[in-house]
Amino acid sequence: DEAALMRLGGEEARRAVQQFRSDFVTEDDFRWLREVGRVNAVRLPLGYWCLDRHAGGTCFASTQAFVDQAMDWAEQYGLGVLIDLHAAAGSQNGQHHSGSSGESRWLTEVNRTLNLEVLQAWAKRWGRRKAFLGLGLGNEVAAPSEDDDDAGGGSPP
Repeated sequence: DEAALMRLGGEEARRAVQQFRSDFVTEDDFRWLREVGRVNAVRLPLGYWCLDRHAGGTCFASTQAFVDQAMDWAEQYGLGVLIDLHAAAGSQNGQHHSGSSGESRWLTEVNRTLNLEVLQAWAKRWGRRKAFLGLGLGNEVAAPSEDDDDAGGGSPP
């Protein structure tokens, strides 16, 4: 995932993520979705670290610039955008696509607070954009089990 990649390699990792984004999501994709695919909305999955001051400085401004650009394209082609907290601080399910494989600790007080702060910052930054449809509050969230303590969060079955 992006957070792990950023922890590995400074400027080289930054360039790799930026190159991936510029190749993977383009204006032509938004145009095609609207004109050929007849789609009216897209979902942008983001990790909690996509806020400049979080994740030990591993996030970078290009993440926000990427979302800004996606919003511009969505507005240009009449699409709505759902910004999804795809990877919550502490991992909402312990799966690799949640930003951290292994234990799910998203319900600790520290992680709940951080996730709420991230969602509030995203709403403040993009909530007034014409294309903004809303925020996805979590992706494939694992419910806590009776064996989990209040500070835990549940692990995948």
